Amino acid sequence: MKPPAAKGKTSQLDRSRSSHRAPGPTMSYLQTRVRASRLYEAAFILAIAELTRRLHQACEQAYDKQAADWLLPQNPANQGPTIEDDRDVLPGSGNSPNCNIYVNFTGTYPGWSTRPNGPSTFLWQGLPHTGLGFTVAGSVNGGIGTIGYQPNPQNPNGSWTMDQWTSRYIDDNGRVQSDNGKARRDIRLEIGFLYTAAGNSFSWYDNPGAATPNIIRRQNFTVSVTRGSERCEVKFHFIQTPNGFHWGPGLLP
Repeated sequence: MKPPAAKGKTSQLDRSRSSHRAPGPTMSYLQTRVRASRLYEAAFILAIAELTRRLHQACEQAYDKQAADWLLPQNPANQGPTIEDDRDVLPGSGNSPNCNIYVNFTGTYPGWSTRPNGPSTFLWQGLPHTGLGFTVAGSVNGGIGTIGYQPNPQNPNGSWTMDQWTSRYIDDNGRVQSDNGKARRDIRLEIGFLYTAAGNSFSWYDNPGAATPNIIRRQNFTVSVTRGSERCEVKFHFIQTPNGFHWGPGLLP
């Protein structure tokens, strides 16, 4: 009778081992599900990031196309009614009480006596530079978070974009340089760009000109702050001849 008893014990042992081995496949299945879930989450995050990038790019392209329509050719052959009254300050206009903007042609950029506003000549990179200096300033409710297409390091959480677009026609002793009426973005973070936009107030400086003062130059500018559909802007132009600079509101034809 002993052999059958041994056989019974062996069967019980086999069943016990089987019961202990059973969870093995179940744990492997759960691990596979966890890995699959993590891969799905990673793919979802990457898809959202790519969608965001493409939407941002599409918005930039649409904005660039719209901006190109704001500035027109400045060929002197295309004459039209403009005002060059050389006023000290050009006020802006807008569709929101949350922003205001203006352009100043007097004094200097705040804190920089070497960056004059108005017609001026100063040293730039060791060479005399003759140009028309101006300071764009104003305020927004929400801060400036973007400068052109670049994040503002002074206030990365700001909700507004400050921007500058231009087009020009230059005749330098018969050598013509022209944007052919196509607007181009004229603001970017680089060495020499003066601006302040740490809080709700903002300002930046520009002095378009050349080392050769004896040129004919006609140039349009649109400076603005925007947030979604909210917008405040100033449109202005200047004309440079060997006799000096004259500027006024609106755009040259």
